[in-house]
Amino acid sequence: YTYESEYSSFDAGISGFHFNKPKQTFMEDEKQVLPARYVAHANYELFLSDHIIINANGIYQRQGTAGYFSVGGGLGYVVNDKEETPTIFNAGVWYWSDNAIIPYVGLVYKKFQVGFSYDITINKLSSAQIRPRSWEVSLILRGGEKRDRILGIIPCPWK
Repeated sequence: YTYESEYSSFDAGISGFHFNKPKQTFMEDEKQVLPARYVAHANYELFLSDHIIINANGIYQRQGTAGYFSVGGGLGYVVNDKEETPTIFNAGVWYWSDNAIIPYVGLVYKKFQVGFSYDITINKLSSAQIRPRSWEVSLILRGGEKRDRILGIIPCPWK
């Protein structure tokens, strides 16, 4: 579901996977099947001004007995407001179940977006002798889709 106005956008969705219970093994063990997976998500974006965008979103996933959620948000700052090629700096933070706090920084330039995030572990593993380290670099190539907005696109990184 998507709702858009001149200065905001909201979308939400649900999905399911593996309803046909595919085999998870090469050993012909009929008991080794992949359980169904369910996903729900929501995203809200709001232009606070011509240069500041706020975004909040969340996702929940469950497969078998395992489940997790992630919620968070961030701000985008439009460095230049060229309609066809805006340059936008993004920063935000997300919370992932009881596992991590995840800060994010990113930059949108023309149709490219690059981002960096790092998981700051907050569960029991944070006191382990060898602490988990997880970082991610993302590169996104955006299409030419137009929206009814000054910038021509919804420029937040979390879509």
